[in-house]
Amino acid sequence: MITVLTIVLAVLLAITSSLLVVLILLHRGKGGGLSAYGRRASSPLV
Repeated sequence: MITVLTIVLAVLLAITSSLLVVLILLHRGKGGGLSAYGRRASSPLV
């Protein structure tokens, strides 16, 4: 039996995961991508 809570959680998971993919693609389109986060995090240490 599927409860309302499981449906809500599934919808939230789908929305958040798709938003993550869109954000990563947008950053990659600007020339950044996931590697930009690594560069920003390591630049103060270098």
